[in-house]
Amino acid sequence: MAPSPGDVVLNRIEKGGEPSTTPRGRQEWRERSPVDPFTTAIAEVPGVSARMVAPLLSLAIATVGDALTHLPLRYEDRRTLTPARQARPAMVATVAGVVAEGRVTERRGRVKGYFECQVVDTSGSLSVRWYNQTYLGRQLADGTPVVVHGRVDFVGGRPARVMMVNPEHELGDGIAGAHLGRICPIYPLTRGIAQRTLRELLFHLAGHHAGQAPDPLPAAVCVAEGLVSRADALLGLHRPPPDADLDGLNTFRSPYHHRLIFEELYFLQLALLWARQQRTTEGRPAYRTPPALGPRLIAALPFALTGAQQRAVAEIEDDLRRATPMGRLLQGDVGSGKTLVALLACLRAVENGEQAALLVPTELLARQHLATVRALAEPLGLRVELLVSTLAARQRRAVKADLASGAAAITVGTHALFSEGVRFRRLGLVVVDEQHRFGVAQRLSMVEKGEHAHLLAMTATPIPRTLALTLYGDLDLTTLDELPPGRQPVQTVVRSEATRARLYDGVRRQVAEGHQAYFVYPTVERETAETARSASRMATELASGPFAGARVGLVHGRLATEEREATMARFAAGAIDILVATTVIEVGVDVANATVMVVEHAERFGLAQLHQLRGRVGRGTAPGYCVLLVGDGEEGEAALTRLALLERTSDGFALAEADFAQRGPGEIAGLHQWGDTGLRFTDPVRDRDTFLAARRAAARRLAEGITGDEIARAIKLWGDRLGLVEGG
Repeated sequence: MAPSPGDVVLNRIEKGGEPSTTPRGRQEWRERSPVDPFTTAIAEVPGVSARMVAPLLSLAIATVGDALTHLPLRYEDRRTLTPARQARPAMVATVAGVVAEGRVTERRGRVKGYFECQVVDTSGSLSVRWYNQTYLGRQLADGTPVVVHGRVDFVGGRPARVMMVNPEHELGDGIAGAHLGRICPIYPLTRGIAQRTLRELLFHLAGHHAGQAPDPLPAAVCVAEGLVSRADALLGLHRPPPDADLDGLNTFRSPYHHRLIFEELYFLQLALLWARQQRTTEGRPAYRTPPALGPRLIAALPFALTGAQQRAVAEIEDDLRRATPMGRLLQGDVGSGKTLVALLACLRAVENGEQAALLVPTELLARQHLATVRALAEPLGLRVELLVSTLAARQRRAVKADLASGAAAITVGTHALFSEGVRFRRLGLVVVDEQHRFGVAQRLSMVEKGEHAHLLAMTATPIPRTLALTLYGDLDLTTLDELPPGRQPVQTVVRSEATRARLYDGVRRQVAEGHQAYFVYPTVERETAETARSASRMATELASGPFAGARVGLVHGRLATEEREATMARFAAGAIDILVATTVIEVGVDVANATVMVVEHAERFGLAQLHQLRGRVGRGTAPGYCVLLVGDGEEGEAALTRLALLERTSDGFALAEADFAQRGPGEIAGLHQWGDTGLRFTDPVRDRDTFLAARRAAARRLAEGITGDEIARAIKLWGDRLGLVEGG
């Protein structure tokens, strides 16, 4: 009896057989090699169709080099072949065999038809069906060797049949294919390009060009850190070897991931440390005049500085006594006394013949700072001015004249301060409050209004040290980790929906006693869930229901800046009893009379962000209370344990570390406003150890002497983001 076509092909597979066939367009990726592959535009790569270009560009794949650093999200193990007869329902299997009994069934309607066949191997056969892909009838003729991968299920009918539906497939035996018979990468996609198409492109590009990847890391660093080459890393990520550790690949801890993560962090830290080194070589007059104004101010205060404030003042004084510009980040919890520390630094500038400027993000915050600074500085004989965009033209001209003449010793202002027409006689110190609200270019343009002016950046957002060094490694770090004497922690409780009536009673009592309250919601408008409460909806309900007769205001990010600040100013002036808001009030609002903070759907917030919000109350002599209301669903129940940490501690840095570990850097309060860190491969939580190793290696290279190529690469990668390119 003559062997069937299927038997012939099975024999070929078992003996090594014929090479796999590939559609002509895809084959071109392997046959033609661009002259300069890494800089070649992706549109010029043979086999990349015009329809593919736009989706690839939206994935930030503009060149072959971009393509090779477009990393998989995860990996699937498709190395093991399952005999066709052993494929069972609910199993995800890979089966190799030949096509038999192929037939196309045409239909009308949404499902336009399907191609069905048997995949036959030496153990038996498996039914396979592809819906809406009747063209496969031409590609998968009987006797064609094929490998299929997908979920096996029962398909309806009487009796139900065991079948694999809409699997991935590859012609040939799959041993050397892009999709099957290996550890298979799964890539992030966008509209307009299929997983199969992108995987096949990257499979062939990696095979042809990864080995040509130049290695920017010094050989000594690679040896010292035990790193694989960049070429091996790119090849291993897109075409993992058969014995690769699948778990290591899926947790981004493979040697290939480690190499790219280390390289990214190394050049970031090299740029940051080099920027610090450059700053310390710039000359400027050291502050030699002994402190006089500061001690007078401290002596007049009704309280003593905390130990943390004293340490901060000493560190800043040490910076100012050097003949190089200071660059320092002062981070402190809400109410830790950052403004007083900054003012003492401003006094040092003034008594050394220079001016100081305090830059803040909003006019409301500027006016609050102005009142504080004037109350403390004017008794010392210093003139303090305000520059904001809403000043009348005559006032603005007068303030600008005082800055230019030097009559204004200290100026508090918003973005208006770094506008082109503002000039200082001798600006010596720039203090940037809530500095993450300003871009690098804005901070630089402010500093450059002086001649090598000192920079003191401040933030009330507690940042874990590793992340702070990642974002601001060119700045020295000072932390205020104590509250001033007499400042009581806000009493915080986590409560369920069942306590709402009792909560309203408590808020009414606080309002009746002349205090004010916040109600904070995660969204402006209601979401799809009927139970979800939003700021807009609840402002109306609270005003007409439980707090009828009280003065209720509403602020959120969709309001115009002027309207939002006017409402906040009315709340600060006591004209509003209850302010309903989104998280726009998490910074920049100082209302001593506010005693209650209610956060609804607290399960949707990070720990550090909730801590930042509760810092808005209890800023006066009356105690502050924060009530975190969680929903009744599973999400709310799961959050109870996490949020209970807020009941136990008022340490913002401990909460930030907990958030950092549990939810990642994007959940740290305010960090969503800091913008993209620029890290492509690194997760600051997962890769802390690698970060520290890269920083040590960069510091060693700087100390030993680095090449111009290394610095050039670091500046090319990070210069714009860190302000090292134009005037930095």
